[in-house]
Amino acid sequence: MAIISRLGERRLKTRVHEAILDAILRGEFADSRLPPEDQLAVLLGVSRTTVRTALQSLEQEGVVSRTPGRGTLVRSNMLPSVLGLHRLVGFSRLLRERGHKVRVVSSSETAAAPDDLAQEFELPRSELYLTIRRLLSADGVPAIATVDLFPAQLLMGLHLPAAELPESPFEFSERFLKRPIREATVELIPRVSDEILGRELALAPGTPCLMLKERHIGDRNEVLGFSRIVINDKVVRLQVVRRP
Repeated sequence: MAIISRLGERRLKTRVHEAILDAILRGEFADSRLPPEDQLAVLLGVSRTTVRTALQSLEQEGVVSRTPGRGTLVRSNMLPSVLGLHRLVGFSRLLRERGHKVRVVSSSETAAAPDDLAQEFELPRSELYLTIRRLLSADGVPAIATVDLFPAQLLMGLHLPAAELPESPFEFSERFLKRPIREATVELIPRVSDEILGRELALAPGTPCLMLKERHIGDRNEVLGFSRIVINDKVVRLQVVRRP
C-alpha cells in the first residue's frame, strides 16, 4: 500500500508539498529517510520534477535536509511546535500532536477591517477584507485565538464555511487568492490580556499571553494578508530552530 495517496492535477506543487509534509508528521518514513525522488513521483502520481520542487521547498523551510549520496532526511527537530510557528501546519494539529482534545470555533465575514485590527495594521477603512476568526480550545481551555484578514479584491471566489477553510495562510492563498503568499514577517510581542485580547481568548485581565503579528508577502513584495494570533502562555509554547 502506498504511504501517500496519489494526487489530482490541481496545484500539484502545493499538494505534493502538503502530502509529503503530512506523511513526515505521521512518521511514515522509516529511519526518517524519504524514498528517492523517482519513487516518490510514482507514489504520488506526478513527475519527478514536481517532487524535486516540493522537496526543495521543504528544505528551505528546514523540514528536511538533502545531501548527495545520503538522500533526503527529516530533520530530527521538526516538531509541530516548530511548524506551527512557521504556519506550515494548523494550530489545531499542533494541539492534537500534544495529546489535547481540540475544539475549534470559527467564523468569517467580508466587511471593513475591525477597528482594533485596522489600527493594529494601519489598514485603510475604505477597503473590504475577508476576516476569519478561530478560537481553539485544548481540553476545554482556550488556547489560541487567530484572526486572518485578506483583501476582498484579491479573492478568486469563496463558497466554503469558515470551518472548512485552511488554517495555514500559505495553503489558503494557494486555493483562494489571485496570488500566492511566499513568505511572512512576524512580530512576537509579550502581552498581558486586556479587554480586546481577553474577549478573543477568554482570558482574565492581566493574564500573560503571546501575540504574533504577521504580514503575508507575495512574489511582488506586496502584502497579501494579515494575521493576529494570541496564545495562552499557560497552554502553548512555540519553538524556533536556528541553523548556521
